[in-house]
Parts: sequence; C-alpha cells; structure tokens
Amino acid sequence: MKKFSALVAGLILSVSAWSADFYTILTKAQGGDVSAQSELGTMYYLGKETKQDYQKANEWLTKAAHQGDTNALYYLGLLYSNSQYTANDEQKAFEFLRQSAELNYPTAQTSFGLRLIGQNNCNDGIAWLEKAANQGDDSAFLFLEFIYQEFTDKELRIHNTLYPQCPKNNTKYFYWTHKHALTGNPYAQSQLASLYLTGIGTAIDYQQAYYWASLASDNDSSYGSAIVANLYRNGLGVAKNPTKAIEYYKKTISQIQGELARQIDGLVKDSSQQLLNSSMSMLASYYYELGMYTHAHGYLTQLLYTTEANAAKSLLATMYSEGLGVTKNEEQAFVYNKDLAELGFPENQFNVGLAYHLGLGVQIDYHQAVYWYTLAANQGISDAQLNLGVLYAEGQGVRQDDKTAFNWYAKAAAQGNTIAQENIGSFYYDGTGVRQNKTLAKEWYGKACDGGSQDGCDMYRQLKQAGY
Repeated sequence: MKKFSALVAGLILSVSAWSADFYTILTKAQGGDVSAQSELGTMYYLGKETKQDYQKANEWLTKAAHQGDTNALYYLGLLYSNSQYTANDEQKAFEFLRQSAELNYPTAQTSFGLRLIGQNNCNDGIAWLEKAANQGDDSAFLFLEFIYQEFTDKELRIHNTLYPQCPKNNTKYFYWTHKHALTGNPYAQSQLASLYLTGIGTAIDYQQAYYWASLASDNDSSYGSAIVANLYRNGLGVAKNPTKAIEYYKKTISQIQGELARQIDGLVKDSSQQLLNSSMSMLASYYYELGMYTHAHGYLTQLLYTTEANAAKSLLATMYSEGLGVTKNEEQAFVYNKDLAELGFPENQFNVGLAYHLGLGVQIDYHQAVYWYTLAANQGISDAQLNLGVLYAEGQGVRQDDKTAFNWYAKAAAQGNTIAQENIGSFYYDGTGVRQNKTLAKEWYGKACDGGSQDGCDMYRQLKQAGY
C-alpha cells in the first residue's frame, strides 16, 4: 500500500512540475496581464503544456488583441485560417494578420506578405517580406530567396518551384542571400558560397566562396563543409591541399550523420541520407584520384546498396580489373561491369564486350562480344566501334564482312581513334572492303601518325617516298 501511495505522489509531483509555467501564466492572465493573456492563448492554440483548445485560445487571444498585442493578433490570424477551427474565417484571418503586420510584428509581416503573394499581389507581398527580413526574420529571408531565384540547379540543391507568378531576379536573390548570411544563418552562408562559386547573381569569386563556405562549415553546415572540401580539392580560392580536402569531406560526412540522428521526418531523413551517400562518394573518388585505393575501397563497398551504387561499381570494376588497392580479380570486375552495362552505361558495355572478346573473367564468346560492342558503339564509344570492326574483319561472332568492318573503323576514326585511322589506311592500301587507293591510304596513315602511331608514320613516309 505504501508503494502505491508513493507512486501516486510521484505522479502528482511530476504533473505539478510539468505545468508550473502554465498555471503561473494562467494566474497572470486572469489578473489582466496582456502579455500573459497572449501567451496563454498561444499555448492553448499550440497545445503547449496544456490540452489544445481552439475556443479557449480564441478567448484569451481576443482579450490580448483588443489591447493591441501583436502576437495575439498574429495567432488569431492563424486560428481563423485553421481549417480545424469551427469558426474558420479567411477574411478575419487576413484582417488580423494585416493588423499585426502594420504594428510591425515581423512574423505576421512574413505571413501577411505570403498571403498577398498567394493572391497574385507580388509587389505588396514582397514589400511586406522585405520589411520582415529587415527586422531579421529568417522565414522572410528564405521566402525572398526562393521567390527571386530564377534557376534550377541540381548541384545547389535549389529548385525554383515557389511562387512562379512573381518576377525572378538573380541579382536580388543574391542581395537577400548575402544579407541573410550576414545575420549568421549557416544555410544562407552556404548558399551564398554557392552563388559566388557559380556566378549566379554576382561575379564568380572563389575566395568569397571559400570565405562564406568556411563560415557555414564552422556553423555546422554540412553543405558548407562540402564546398570547402571541393575548393581545397581543386585549388579554387585557396591553395590546393589534399589533406584539408579529405578533412572537410570527413567533416561533411560527420555533420550529415549528426543531422540524420536528430531528424524524425521520413522525407527529410531520405534527403539527408542521399547527401550522406553523395559525400561518401566524393571522398571515395578523391581517394581514388590520389591513388589511395585502399581508403577508396572502404568507402566504395559501403555505397554498393545506396543511391551512389552505380558510381561505386564503376570505380570498383576498374580497381578489380587492374588490381588497384585490391587483389586483381577479373571475375569480380566483370560482375560490376555487367551490372552497369545492363543499365545502359556505354563504357561498361564496352568493358563487357572486351571481357567476352578476350576472355577476361569470363569464357570467350564472340557473339556476346559483338552484342555488347554494338550497344556501346551505337552510343559513340570509339574503342567499341574499332573492336567491332575487328570482329567483322576477322569473322568472329559474326559473318565476315570487310565493308561493315570498314564502316565501323570509319566511325571510330572520325573520333580520332588512331588505330582505326591506321586500319582504314591499311584497307585503302590493300583494297580491302573498298577500292584500292594509296593516296587515301597515305592520308589516313598521316592522320594516325599525327595521333602518335609509329606504324602510321612509317607507312606515311613509305607512301610519300613512292610518290603518293
């Protein structure tokens, strides 16, 4: 019995402590304190430290609003625009927001401005947003930025889908982003860095991009850290520094992981997970670029079942094919190349064709080689066009056909493929698949020579000495 009584007492104490602020505010409100009445109404509206009750919210907010309280007027505007409130009245909502905005309440100015823009009154709506932004309202800054931007850019992760009825102006977009960044907002700082990086609304300035991205990174912006990493990687606005680039890529990853741990919303978490995958992919590719293959392999294997799987498989295929940071394994390289080839990636289609052609990690199969080379060749891969020509010339996996071989060589040669140019020279020299023409043979050998083919140079000199 004593244990039960102690439990009840504990619950009573817990509730009492939890609602102490509410009862303090209630007492003050009942005593006529305007600020308390406004806060109490807000608490009822939001269901903060008490059960949500729109009727009581209206009662207390109205008391405070009659005495000119801007917060009360603002929340009455929200209340009357709330479809769950039985007395929902858009006209009253509009009027309450207008009154609060005219009394210089920045949050109301932002809300009122957006309502005007929603009614296609962009000029007045933007004017109210600018008033709110000039008082430091973060939401006003953000909406001004979204409204003014006139581009869609995947790299910047910004898409202009808000308020298309309003005039776009990248110069103004830059102006408000810059002003927002000056308030210390890390999102704005990272976006400003992006604008300096891409020259949107301003001249390209890598030093300014580095400056603002560094500030954003210091303010825990993963996007800012990623920009700093790329600037160090490429030596833009700052001396190239692989150690610093790696440091900031790792910082980006750590910051995004922290964001993921704090996020609840599924869509937001999905977006952050994609950013995490992208950042890991950038770091892996940089390790690969630096020849730090073991480090690259560690990150790439983590990405195999993510949105960055294709990029990871592409690098892993090369690493296993050439034994970079791993034991050479042509069978594994073939698996990765085949996965990507089946998705339509032409370079990997060529690699699969080459594997079947030469027996790299798979049994030689000329028919399969022709199939995959043809897919890659039709997407413009010159080496696939060259090798397809070889198979037609040799009659491997396909009926021997010198004319078709010549045509594929010609496609590859047109792209500067020196071996194909040399082969065309040989076809003209011997009259294979075409009428013999040693003048044209010399011309094609000359092109191959210009491309670095010693055999092409030798044949060019031989024909020239022979008077062709």
